[in-house]
Amino acid sequence: MARYPDDLAAEVMLVPHHGSKTSSTPPFLQAVGAREAIIPVGYRNRFGHPKPAVVARYEALGQRIWRTDRDGALHVTLGTGPTSVRAWRQEHRRYWHGR
Repeated sequence: MARYPDDLAAEVMLVPHHGSKTSSTPPFLQAVGAREAIIPVGYRNRFGHPKPAVVARYEALGQRIWRTDRDGALHVTLGTGPTSVRAWRQEHRRYWHGR
């Protein structure tokens, strides 16, 4: 991080190790500076990921949290235009999703 701080900048970040307690230190998160954080979580995972402390760490930096267990499949658009993340469940609602 000290040698190449500008090389870490990103708009979207895939949270390492699905939100376990050791996922990303605050200095690392500040260096990346992502607007969106994607947490790949298995539905009803037995490990309790993502940990509340990890989610709070990302939220404290103003990042929008996307969780695959809650939001379903995610569509990420990268490239020359604006970067965006869209959730399948928000666009294709079903009565059994409870939202």
